[in-house]
Amino acid sequence: MKNVFLGAMILLASIATVNGQNIDFGLKGGLNLSSISGSGIEADSKTGFHAGVILEVSLLETFAIQPEVLYSTQGAKSGSGADLTLDYLSVPVLAKYYLVPGTLSIDFGPQFSFLLDDNINILDLVADTDAESFELGGVIGLGVKLPLSIFAQVRYVRGITTLAENPDVNSNLFQVSVGYRF
Repeated sequence: MKNVFLGAMILLASIATVNGQNIDFGLKGGLNLSSISGSGIEADSKTGFHAGVILEVSLLETFAIQPEVLYSTQGAKSGSGADLTLDYLSVPVLAKYYLVPGTLSIDFGPQFSFLLDDNINILDLVADTDAESFELGGVIGLGVKLPLSIFAQVRYVRGITTLAENPDVNSNLFQVSVGYRF
């Protein structure tokens, strides 16, 4: 897993060297509301969090690329008392189109998530799951830059690849973030 994190940091650093004067670096964190769906599974949302770094590379006044490296806690709860916990290192690579230049953007693109830890708790018995070690997701969201270098984001991430083959399930993730740009 160290190699994945190192690779993500090298990617961010190499993008930063492409166009140094149009780079914003920042830290962000926020709330996750996640669930799973598919193969007749109905699960309740689970609350978690995410935190990490962002790098925004402005290519035009109204267009930028924003890769991120995030630690994200996700999962779901069932009515029968099962509690699924999934911890990821997520790397979204988002295109940002500014509806209001420098202020309001629509963000979209892929998210590459690498499973760090997984378990399911059923009636105080904890066990590993058969979750896949990699998940590809699609991201859509809105971002706003506020005064004092603060920003806020809201996004939805839908798992494209399955979390597990048996049963065939996908993830759903809603995130609300705040951050600071340096």
